[in-house]
Amino acid sequence: MLTKRPREIPALQGRAEAFSCCQRWSQSLEDYNKAVETVPTFPSHYYLRAQVFRQLDQLGKALVDCNRALELNPNYAEAYYLRAQLRESTGDKAGVLSDYTNALRVNPQMIDAACCRARFREKQGKRTAAVLDYERVLELDPNHTEARAKLSQVPDHTFP
Repeated sequence: MLTKRPREIPALQGRAEAFSCCQRWSQSLEDYNKAVETVPTFPSHYYLRAQVFRQLDQLGKALVDCNRALELNPNYAEAYYLRAQLRESTGDKAGVLSDYTNALRVNPQMIDAACCRARFREKQGKRTAAVLDYERVLELDPNHTEARAKLSQVPDHTFP
């Protein structure tokens, strides 16, 4: 059992990240569990552990950790983004749009969130809103292939 020594956190987190890079999810989870136990008020530990839970297909636990990360830091764009993806994966459509929107509120430069929100809106039949999101993606990255392809299908759309 790890005693609560916050100075060990950087080593734990580094090792957990290394395990994740090697797709050694169980070992990564073990270290993130220790990090959460040691410093339970650090939102990134919950977010990173949520990513591991997602890889282990433990989506309920991943959602719980995203929620906790956002309780600790309501301006955590990446946690909103991950939670939106998890909600979409589990069929919980109610908060998906809100989470993508919150991710973009916190970080307006988050291209992935804008693109995913556009796809989600498109699936929901909200074509005009999706077009606006794809246009936003192109503002951020003029060479974004998917956004350019989607907008080329819009009648009378002009590119800057």
